[in-house]
Amino acid sequence: MPFIHPMLKRASIFILAIQCVTSLSTFGQKNVTNVKLSLGANLGYAPILNYGSDHKTALTLSVLGDLQINNLIGRIQYSPVITKSLDSKHFNDGSALHGSIGYSFEISEKTSIPIMLGGGASFISYSVSVFGSQGDTFFDVSPQIGLIISPKYQINNFMDLQFGARYFKGFKVAERSRAINLGEISAGLMFKII
Repeated sequence: MPFIHPMLKRASIFILAIQCVTSLSTFGQKNVTNVKLSLGANLGYAPILNYGSDHKTALTLSVLGDLQINNLIGRIQYSPVITKSLDSKHFNDGSALHGSIGYSFEISEKTSIPIMLGGGASFISYSVSVFGSQGDTFFDVSPQIGLIISPKYQINNFMDLQFGARYFKGFKVAERSRAINLGEISAGLMFKII
């Protein structure tokens, strides 16, 4: 079996999910007046990245897609941690995948503030070494629920400047598992597809 880079696999899953949401979004809709599909990326700072009792801060680079029908908005967001930004000898890799749904409050012609409730999971891999040895690698996952507030400013008809603040509370899935909590602020660009 050929080697496929994990980031490429994750991006493929994200694109497939966006295509599914797009095709299902207008199924059976007769009175749809305003449909928007946007894809984008943002850079985030996570001052809250807690794994059990281990408290860290890190940078994230997210890929996200928004589907808005009138004022109802849905989002899918994949956020890997920029590993080099994390001060930890044991942390190997981490990411989060969340889906959210909410309402977009129109403040002005160019400004809106979507507020969404979401769910998903964070994934982490870490190594435990003894006396400088290679050590064993462990994986953990934490289901999460949370809140996103994501103001947008329309730059032109095809691009929005998007800010965000989100907090996701994690839960343990097994006795040896730990909860992963994530709090993040971010800024990025969204490009309108339709």
